[in-house]
Amino acid sequence: MATLRSIRRGFTLIELLVVIAIIAVLVAILLPAVQQAREAARGSQCRNNLKQIGLATHNYHDTFFVFPCGIFAGLDYSASGGRGARGSGWFHQVLPYMDQTSIYAQLGQMMSAGTPVGGDNEIYRAPEALRRTQVAAFMCPSDLNAGSLLGPAHANGFRGSYVMCSGSTTLGTYGAASHVGPQNGMFYFQSATSLRDVADGTSNTLLGSEGLSRGTGIEYGGAGQYWNGYWGGPLFNASQTPNTSVAERIHTCLSTTYSSAPCVSIGGTGTDAGVFARSFHEGGVNVVLGDGAVRFVTENIDLSLWRSLATRAGSERVGEF
Repeated sequence: MATLRSIRRGFTLIELLVVIAIIAVLVAILLPAVQQAREAARGSQCRNNLKQIGLATHNYHDTFFVFPCGIFAGLDYSASGGRGARGSGWFHQVLPYMDQTSIYAQLGQMMSAGTPVGGDNEIYRAPEALRRTQVAAFMCPSDLNAGSLLGPAHANGFRGSYVMCSGSTTLGTYGAASHVGPQNGMFYFQSATSLRDVADGTSNTLLGSEGLSRGTGIEYGGAGQYWNGYWGGPLFNASQTPNTSVAERIHTCLSTTYSSAPCVSIGGTGTDAGVFARSFHEGGVNVVLGDGAVRFVTENIDLSLWRSLATRAGSERVGEF
């Protein structure tokens, strides 16, 4: 009697190729969904950061009756209702309201009214280790260069992802009176804006937005340059729409070929200085308004509307955005 032998049969080549093709299709379908989910989470964290920054500026206003000074450009340390060394700005002033009291305390007398420390008391005289401290609340997770470090010594420090709005026009000429004079936004050089100054209404006025840096290296005036902000780095202007292809004009540009944030170097006397709102979020940027509300603004927003949102008392008619 013949013994029946079990026959073991594996995949044929065609079956194996079909299985591989099915797996490839599934991966192709799932990968974008995973990436979108991750970006959604990063976007949510970014909006939360802006929310906290907006709340911190209002808490500062409750204490000093003005919003933080955009940038201290002169030597009047007690001006504008704020406190700080030359080159410091809103970033340093809101630290105590962002659970960063320890960093603020280490700055000591540099952030207090009174006799200057160390010559003209530039903020870059703060300890290097302190300047290089990364503060997560000022870093957008979608920003590839968030937290990058700048040099040399007199520009050295942590760079963040958020910038405050100086208004609808450029900063003007570096070093000239127009550079340190009033702008039509809520934050500028030596600013002392209060709620009563925001005649357009806080819900119709930009407080801050996102900005992109170009990585670690030597740069003056790029977005998010908080330590030595004299060249305008803590601020942005709305003369161009978000994520514009128009190059930013700053003192010294780290990279003129960085496509996400193009720029040109204009030196210390260059005109039309300033940076623009930018982000790596698809299609636009997150902004925080004067009332603390956080919105996503499309990069296709009408330029005149975008500029109207940037002014604190322009009496413009602001529609839906």
